[in-house]
Amino acid sequence: MKKLLLLPMFAMLLSSCTNDSYCDEELAKLEVLRSKGWTNCNGGKACVAKIESAYQKKRQEILNNCN
Repeated sequence: MKKLLLLPMFAMLLSSCTNDSYCDEELAKLEVLRSKGWTNCNGGKACVAKIESAYQKKRQEILNNCN
């Protein structure tokens, strides 16, 4: 009986680790895109504001899917 209970718990642990890894990768990719966007803006306030808005929306979407 104990083995039957441990198997689903082990599977959950592995899936959560994989999910965390996936989330970290997605957030890292998003940071790279944000950085490239800032570079392409050449300091324009409207451009930076648009990138920040899109960044916050996508970041929240990733975090919602990961939790």
